[in-house]
Amino acid sequence: MITRQQVIFSQFTKKPPKGSCSSLGSIILVTLNCVMIGGIMSMAKAELASYINSLHNFDLSDFGSNFEKRLELQKVVYLLQEAGADLGYHFGWYIHGPYSSSLADDAYPLSTSGSFLKTFQRPVNERAITRVKSLVDSVPGAKKRSYWLELLSSVHYVTVHSFPVAKSKKEAMNSILKVKRGKFSTQNISKAYDLLQSKSFI
Repeated sequence: MITRQQVIFSQFTKKPPKGSCSSLGSIILVTLNCVMIGGIMSMAKAELASYINSLHNFDLSDFGSNFEKRLELQKVVYLLQEAGADLGYHFGWYIHGPYSSSLADDAYPLSTSGSFLKTFQRPVNERAITRVKSLVDSVPGAKKRSYWLELLSSVHYVTVHSFPVAKSKKEAMNSILKVKRGKFSTQNISKAYDLLQSKSFI
């Protein structure tokens, strides 16, 4: 049995016919669909869902109870935006590095959408996804992915967005050692900086 919610999802996620033109009516329809899906969907959430789907090896199945997964999403989206993806989230510094409360607000409802999450196929910045995948795939395997995502995003933030910014590798390393208080070794901070530099993130 097909539910009304499934019909709305199919209308929202299906691709328009080749050569068709956008119209005010179609824009209104898409906007209404976003609002109607369980009362939780928005254009921002739909775009976020599309990026999550494009990452392939990332899911939100236990997002609410899994801190590491919530941390990883924050850092991956931060790096995606720094790589050129226009997701519109504002990140500030928090306990574990770059953090966006609006991203958390969007991700929690998506984590309860079940299989519907996989139906979203909005346009994404493939170059940004490729850059982030290349960065993450290059980290050493001795530590968890969440460890390196936190370290990479934190080193990037103090080098690009903090005030004052770290103007050298030494300053970036000292900043991370100070704010993280021994969580990351000098050697791994150095590796993270070099990796970000080699992938043209800094």
